Formats: sequence, structure tokens, C-alpha cells
Amino acid sequence: MAKTEAIISMAGSYQTTASALSDEVTKQGGSLSQAVVLLGTSEYANELGSVASILAQMCKQHQAKLEAAERVKVVNKTTLLVNLASEPKLPFDGATVKHNAGGGWVKVEKRKDGHLYVNGKRVVLHLEEGQKAGVVGGHELRKALVGKDTLHPNIMDALCDYAPHMIPEYCKQDSQGRTLYICFWEVVYGDADGSLCVRFLFWRGGAWRRDYRWLGRGFDVQDPAAVSVK
Repeated sequence: MAKTEAIISMAGSYQTTASALSDEVTKQGGSLSQAVVLLGTSEYANELGSVASILAQMCKQHQAKLEAAERVKVVNKTTLLVNLASEPKLPFDGATVKHNAGGGWVKVEKRKDGHLYVNGKRVVLHLEEGQKAGVVGGHELRKALVGKDTLHPNIMDALCDYAPHMIPEYCKQDSQGRTLYICFWEVVYGDADGSLCVRFLFWRGGAWRRDYRWLGRGFDVQDPAAVSVK
């Protein structure tokens, strides 16, 4: 029954599209039925290829949009597939994305050693030397992290929304018992005034939470960057 309904629906869509296309061709002084016949002749083989190319490109663009809209696939209790091409969540109303490294689908898994891995590379909490001894400005820190495989906030959102149990315990506090604010630097956001910020993950009140910090502020030993390493 469902298959029959799908076929009927598809037939209706074809008819609607054909009617609209016919009207448009007529407006431009042609005939859709005649054009279809002509495209089947050797004389118009090149034109047939051009039409086919346009239709194929439309299908590819539509498929890309569908894939980009899909954010997460849950494989099992310890594995997620995360789409880095999907639009990042914004930290506040009016925020815009100023830098987005993007990418495609990545596999995020928690292995038996207790660590997270992204496409087989272990996730570590990285601190620049200046952070270990004091405070580093956000803009300076952003430059220092260039070349490192910092994580995309889509991974943070996927973990929080679908598998918070996968986030390692050591991400809650450092060895001194201080709360960690783990930054995901692959996307940088901004406001209308041009100020930039980065989103971070932290543990408070028995749950994982997300927030953002302006790059104009300092980042210290409690603000590591989530980075993947071989």
C-alpha cells in the first residue's frame, strides 16, 4: 500500500513539473513536446548532453543540501558520525560565523582506553606554554593554534545532544580540581561590532554545558583547546 502511494505521489510530481516546464517553454516561444522529440535526434545530441548535465547538477546540489542538513548519525553507544559540513549552532542571537574550517563526515568514538578519537586520532586537551604559566590573549592564542587539528563545535554539540556519556571524566576538572572550559576552535563567531568569540564545553551542576568566550579576554590553564593528535 505504502509503495503504491509513493508511486502515485511521484507520478503527480512528474505531472506538475512537466506542466510547469511546458508553460515556461511556451512563454519563451517554444514547445516542450517538440523539444523532447528533437532532443532524441542525432542533430541535437550536444543539446541533450547539456540538458542532462543541468539536471544532474541540480540533483547533486539537492543531495548536498540534504546531507548538510543532517548533523549526526548514532552508530552505537560509543560511536557517532558527525557532519562538519552542517551549519554550526550559534552561541547567541545575532551571532555570525566568521571562520569555519568545515569538512565532511567524521567518526567520533570512545575507545576502551577512555579517550575520544576523531577519525582514529586521539583527542587531547592542549595548552600553549603561556597558558600553563599565566594568561594568553584570545587573538594571540588563535594564531598559536594555527596548524593544529583543533576540533569543530559540531562535535561538541553532537556529544552533548546525543552521547554525553562519551565525554571523558577528565574533561570535567584538571588535576587541581579546577573546572575546565574546553574550547572548540575550528569555528570562530562574531557580533555586529566585529568582536570575535569561540564556544566551549564545561561541567557544572551535574551536566555538560556550553557557552562562549570573547577573544578579547584571556585564556589560562583552565581553558584548553580540544585537539586531535596521531
